[in-house]
Amino acid sequence: MEILLSILISLGLYSKAMIVTELDTANDIVVCEDYNGNLWEFQGVEDWAEGDIVAAIMYDNGTVSIYDDEIVMTRYNGNVN
Repeated sequence: MEILLSILISLGLYSKAMIVTELDTANDIVVCEDYNGNLWEFQGVEDWAEGDIVAAIMYDNGTVSIYDDEIVMTRYNGNVN
């Protein structure tokens, strides 16, 4: 497991938990907020609902700043309601 974690970190991948705060169905965008208050977006409204918990895999773009990070994969992880 430690080897896998080392590989993921070396590739710039990490996990992040977020909550869906808004659905823009016209543009097919899901807006999420992480526990630090940062907002993130991804496409694919499909079955998402406000209050859903998102488990995301993030890519750091090779920088130390989170503001250019990208969501590369999402999974449903429950609902806060």
